Formats: sequence, structure tokens, C-alpha cells
Amino acid sequence: MQKVLQNLAPQVGNGHKILVDLGTAAATQSRNAISSAFALSTLPGSGWTIVAPNQVWIGYLLGAAVIWAVAYREGHATAAELREAIMTPPDAEPSGAPA
Repeated sequence: MQKVLQNLAPQVGNGHKILVDLGTAAATQSRNAISSAFALSTLPGSGWTIVAPNQVWIGYLLGAAVIWAVAYREGHATAAELREAIMTPPDAEPSGAPA
């Protein structure tokens, strides 16, 4: 898996060095596997970080897409604005957000 991460990293063209882990839960075999693969890869040494967003962040992502779709339909949004909204994660999780 670490080889896959290393092969995919050069394909990221926007300069963001963040590996987003979607779909694993804390303290599970799947989370441990991706965390281990990341740690054993060359990515951390190249300035990459890994984040495993919780349900609040995933809700943010879905919410941004829905809001954009409505605005686009009404002629008030562009694909560039959607890309910016989705590619720019929230700075921090709200206090009390589930892990």
C-alpha cells in the first residue's frame, strides 16, 4: 500500500500535500493499515500529512457540493468555486465534534 501512495503522490498537481483518509474509523484495522502504510512510505519525509476527517468534515464536504449544485443551477456558481470549496478543508473541527 505504501508503494501505491508513493506512486500516486506525483499525480497531485495542486501543491496540497495532504492524504485524506475517507471511510476508516479510529482504532480499526483499516485505519491502522493506512496509517502504517503512510508512515512507512516516503511521503512524510516529503512534507505530506495524513488526515482522517470525522463525520462533521464529511458532512461539510457533502453540504458544500449540494449548496454549489443549487447555486450552479441558478447560474450563480462556477466549477472553479466548487473545486475551491472542496479542496479547502475546514481549518479545525468544531469543539465537541465526534472523533
